[in-house]
Amino acid sequence: MALAMNYSRYYHLTYNYFEPVTRIGIGWFHTFPKEFLGFTYILFLNGIYQKFLKNLKFKPISLLGKMALSNYIFQSIICGFLFYGYGLGWFNKYSRFEILWVIPSIWLVQLVLSYLWMSRFKQGPLEYLWRRLTYGNSQYQNKVTETD
Repeated sequence: MALAMNYSRYYHLTYNYFEPVTRIGIGWFHTFPKEFLGFTYILFLNGIYQKFLKNLKFKPISLLGKMALSNYIFQSIICGFLFYGYGLGWFNKYSRFEILWVIPSIWLVQLVLSYLWMSRFKQGPLEYLWRRLTYGNSQYQNKVTETD
């Protein structure tokens, strides 16, 4: 559906550029093509998950989710070091294809570090700090105990 909608928008902008869009449905499609395409991707991936992957356990990826804030900040620090002038200064020095290896490398590092951290603690360091600041000193223990 979304691909047909994007083709319709492409066709209109290419061949019928000066003709106004008079139908409301087509107007909505031409106004929000990226949003509709993103929603279609979400529905498609959810359908694949529900049909084929629901019974699989994605433990390493779920560990990343338990450390979402810590991983987000860590990823920002890594990319800042790689691309800005206070680090390696790689911004605009390489093509997208040449730097494509950076993304899986960062993901792999985060996956390993998250696994190692979560084997000792219940949550990430920044998540722990966030809860300490929100709930107070003795509200939440971060160490993994034998009963967990």
